[in-house]
Amino acid sequence: MNSYVVRDTIIVTKTELFENEYLHPEKLRLSLSGKKHPLDLGHIAYLNYRFCTSSAAHKDMPFLVDESSLSKHRIDFIRNLIEYVVTRGFRDSSIRTVIQKTRAGLAVLEDYGYKASFLRDFESTKQAYNAISLELNHKVRSVDIDFTPRDAELKQIALSFLIFIHYGKPAQSHIVNNIVKFSGKASKTQPREIQDLQTAFNTYKSIALCLTEFLIEKSEFPCRLKMPNYITYLFPYASHRVTPYTYRPSNIYNHVEGRLSTLDEKYKLSSTQNKSSIKSDYARSVKRFNEANSNPRCKPRRAFACTAMQAYQVLFIMLSGAYPDEIAQIEFDGKMEINKSLTNKGYRIIKFRAAGKVVQYEIASGAVSIFKRYLKLREWLLRGKKVKTLFLE
Repeated sequence: MNSYVVRDTIIVTKTELFENEYLHPEKLRLSLSGKKHPLDLGHIAYLNYRFCTSSAAHKDMPFLVDESSLSKHRIDFIRNLIEYVVTRGFRDSSIRTVIQKTRAGLAVLEDYGYKASFLRDFESTKQAYNAISLELNHKVRSVDIDFTPRDAELKQIALSFLIFIHYGKPAQSHIVNNIVKFSGKASKTQPREIQDLQTAFNTYKSIALCLTEFLIEKSEFPCRLKMPNYITYLFPYASHRVTPYTYRPSNIYNHVEGRLSTLDEKYKLSSTQNKSSIKSDYARSVKRFNEANSNPRCKPRRAFACTAMQAYQVLFIMLSGAYPDEIAQIEFDGKMEINKSLTNKGYRIIKFRAAGKVVQYEIASGAVSIFKRYLKLREWLLRGKKVKTLFLE
C-alpha cells in the first residue's frame, strides 16, 4: 500500500463535462446531485487503485492510486465513457448507474488477472474475454465450487458493457456472440411462500392507496406513508428515507415527527458549517418545501403518481393473473363494467377491450375498490386528456 497515494484531481459539474474537453481525464471527479462527495471518474485510468476509507485518505476521495500504473488505453476508455454519457443526456442517477456498471466490469478484470490487456486493443480484449468465459465455464461445471450459471452470466454482462463503451455495439456483438454464454437457468428458484406473496400484495396496496389519497386530497408535504409494518414520511425534492430497511436521513427534515427541522435544530446538526451558510441553506429548503405545498401538480407529486400507477399495475397482475404484455394492451373508454361471477360469489368479473375484442378478468370482490381508486388517480394524472389504454406508460 505504500505506492498508493491521493492524487491531484479536478471537480467538474455535469454541464462542464458536457461543454469542455479535458487533457487529463485521470484527474476528473464529477459532482452530481444526491451525492455528498464528487464521483471519481479518473481513478479508472489507473490499473492499480484501492478503495480506502481511512483517515489517511481525503474523506471525499476514497480511491487511492498507484500513479505508475496510469494506462493510456484506460484514459481512452474514460474519454469514450464521457462521450457515451454526454451524447445520451443521462440524468444524474443514470450516470451513477453507468459508473457502477463500469466498476463492476473492472472488478471482474481484477479478479481474473486481465486488467492490463483488456481494452488495450481489440484482439487483446477478445482473447481476454474468451479466456475469462472459459474459466467461468469451468467454475460452473466444478462440483467443488458453489458458482452458478447466473453468477457467470453477471460477470459476462459486466465485461460486455466495458466492450460496448470502448469499441461500440458491432465490436461488442462480434466478441460476445462467439463464445460460451450462460443463461442462469441451472440455478433453481424455490417457490414463493403464500406469506411472501401476501406481504408483497399488502406493500404495493399501501403504496398505491396512500399516494393516491395524498394526491387527490391535495394534502401537504410530508406524505405520511403507512406501510404494513411501519410508518415513514416522504418529503419533496429528496430521496431521503428512514425505514426499517433504509436509513438515508437529511438534517433539514425531522423524520420522526414528520416535519421540517427548525433552524435551531439545523444549527445543532450542521456543526461543521458556519451559521450564515446554514441559515442560507435552510431558507432555500423552506422555500422549496413551501413551493411544493402550494403547487398541487409539482414534480414530486407527479413522481408519486408514477410510483402509485406502477404499484396498481403490479396489483392487477397479482389479482387477475394477466401478463404484463397483456395489460399494456387493455383499452379503456371511461367506463368499467363489473358483473358478479357465476362460479364464485366472492369474485367479480371486470370487462375491458383489447385489440377490439372484449376481455374479462375475475378478481376478488374486495379488490374492485382498489381499481376504482386507480381510475381516480388516472383521471387526476390525465386532467381530461384522452388516452386509449387503461394503464399508462
